[in-house]
Amino acid sequence: MTTPAIGLSLGGHAISDASVIRNIAAWGDSLTAGAGASTALTSYPARASLLFAPARDIANCGVGGQDAEQIAARQGGVPITVTVENNSIPERRGHDWSWNFADGEAQGWRDTVLAGPALVTGGWISCSATNVLDGLYRPLEVTLPAGLDIRIAFDIVISAGMTVCVNGLGGGAWGAKTPDGAYGHNLSSSGHYSVALVSGGAIADYVDQIGFLLLSGSGTFSVDNIVVSVAAAEVQLSVTDRSPNVLTVDNGFTGMLSGTLAGVRGTMTTDASGNWTFLRESEGAAVACPVGTRFIPEEARSLRNRIAWFWAGNNGIADADSSAAGLAAIEAMIAHLPHRRFLVAPALAASDASPALMAVISDFNASLASLYGTRFVDLLVELQASGNHSADDDADIAAGHVPRSLRVDSIHLNDVGYAVVAGAMKARTLALGW
Repeated sequence: MTTPAIGLSLGGHAISDASVIRNIAAWGDSLTAGAGASTALTSYPARASLLFAPARDIANCGVGGQDAEQIAARQGGVPITVTVENNSIPERRGHDWSWNFADGEAQGWRDTVLAGPALVTGGWISCSATNVLDGLYRPLEVTLPAGLDIRIAFDIVISAGMTVCVNGLGGGAWGAKTPDGAYGHNLSSSGHYSVALVSGGAIADYVDQIGFLLLSGSGTFSVDNIVVSVAAAEVQLSVTDRSPNVLTVDNGFTGMLSGTLAGVRGTMTTDASGNWTFLRESEGAAVACPVGTRFIPEEARSLRNRIAWFWAGNNGIADADSSAAGLAAIEAMIAHLPHRRFLVAPALAASDASPALMAVISDFNASLASLYGTRFVDLLVELQASGNHSADDDADIAAGHVPRSLRVDSIHLNDVGYAVVAGAMKARTLALGW
């Protein structure tokens, strides 16, 4: 088996600068996530956090069932490459309009009674309304599709006995509803208002105008300081190819991952069949996204400066080739770090592993020990030294396994087992001066 070469010193380096980040990111699979622990607080990262004085923040980056490549992809060492429909991320923009009428201009506002521009009097647009739906309206420069959140703020003066409705219009018909399903907001008193609407779902399924229309009574109403804000439409983009697939837990397709794609912030999600969707979150113009563009997880950026604990290889190691791939993934994670403060833990063999698989895992762990020296924490040795010395535990140790008194099944640890791991990782971290 060929093992990767790395160009770094494996000796410990004491760190005296208090500004150096001492928090930790624990990368791994279900053993890091804490499968078998009685609560999340007894996973090994949570246990280890409290062993430091003062306690350190340890991010639990364990996902059940993932192999070393998937873990490395989430960590940032292995690229996640994706291809999206049309090789482009569509634009996402909100809209904002504001009008005040101090200059005496109607600025596009129209009066249904006059069938022309609204009158401006004393810095207000006004309408003398006698019939239902007489009023003021303003065409927008865009058509707003259904489902957008609209906020309208304004000052209004209403004559006694009048009720005026403020709403979005689509082609002159009601084109929006309030969040509780009413056709607009009905106002009978003067004042400053800020009202919420949702486009569509009314007589029209879109909004292309804003209107203040009479519902009852008659008289004059005036409006000023109008501000309309429309939240950006959601942009969901189908991913037609991706590698590796990191949105898995215990071999099922699930989860989401925040990050950037072609410089655009968003979230990757998956359905139960493994089909990914990119949800754009940042506003901006359309962006080209060529085939095989890298998706960079947010946690690969935000956790990069932390001390790193790597526990990978418990899944996916089956032969010499997969062992070499696992070693390469761990090397890639280390290369992604801007520092050399990391620990590497060994793969554990399940108690029902075949002799051939046991040999592969043993070779894999020997390579880790050779490559990383004091940064390799032999958890198998630590766990075997912590059994209860029963005949069953002794038999497990003789067979090269974790003692069953520290396990809940063939491989996952119990609270006592995870406490052993936490103590070993904490002790080595401090021994290296971190």
